[in-house]
Amino acid sequence: MTSQIALSTRLWQWLLFSPGPFYFYPWKSLANHVAGDSYAIGYRHFAAGHYGRINLALHCVALFIQTFGNFGLLRHLDVLLPISFAKLGIFSSGSVAAWLACLCWSPAPLLARLASCASLAFAFRFSPLATVERFEAAAPGAMVLALTWAQATAKRPIHRKAYERGLLLMAGWYAAWALLRRTCGKKLQDQKLQIRCAVLGFLSFLALRKNPLKPVVVLGSLVCRLASTLTDDPVLYYLSYAFTGSLFQGIAHGLTAEEATLEALERQSEAAKLRYEWAHVTFFPALLFHTVQAAAARNFKVKA
Repeated sequence: MTSQIALSTRLWQWLLFSPGPFYFYPWKSLANHVAGDSYAIGYRHFAAGHYGRINLALHCVALFIQTFGNFGLLRHLDVLLPISFAKLGIFSSGSVAAWLACLCWSPAPLLARLASCASLAFAFRFSPLATVERFEAAAPGAMVLALTWAQATAKRPIHRKAYERGLLLMAGWYAAWALLRRTCGKKLQDQKLQIRCAVLGFLSFLALRKNPLKPVVVLGSLVCRLASTLTDDPVLYYLSYAFTGSLFQGIAHGLTAEEATLEALERQSEAAKLRYEWAHVTFFPALLFHTVQAAAARNFKVKA
């Protein structure tokens, strides 16, 4: 019986982490209903590790990075389907409809639900404009702008060295990938399909490991981005932002010293962590804007 439970946990873990934990697919809300926690439990854990202005601002940027990358990937997956199905936008339209329904019927405050649904609609509408060149600069650039604004306006700004480290990380991230694309881009274009399959297999391997979060996020971000640059593969490129967005969230926690929720839950069982993570990624937009709303309300009370 124990082995059956362990196998079931590993399969749900693979389904969550291998295609990008924060990306939404048509089956995700149903999977969370079966294997995940409720919104209330998700919010309790999320709010405990996300409360400062800087961390929340950087998470808002990560949300837009992930949703733009998410819909960019889904549109390319639609193109791979037969023409009759591609026109329906089964992946992109199906996912946004399911996600909007999930967020609309969540118990989050009305304002948080409206903000989360608006963010999805915005990303869905404008994701076709997020070309490789634009997205390459926009993602770290938005993180720098958000970090600078939050640092300047926060009551408790982070240490100057942490702020400078954040700026250097984003500048280095952009410079390294831009240089690689200009010097080595499309070098392995003829092997696109083989490399894509190898990368997806590697992600599956990482997703089945015990405590897969950090390996999947770090290696998934680097390997997908490297492979997409060498092969000019838009599928791997937009998939990479599923992991890059999570990596940027981790950087936000590191800069602000606010403990990431999953690290705080390491003492719990694998099944408990997995249930929370399903709720975390499924309700993420609503959880984030709910927490932002609560932080704004606290700030307003202090001023009053």
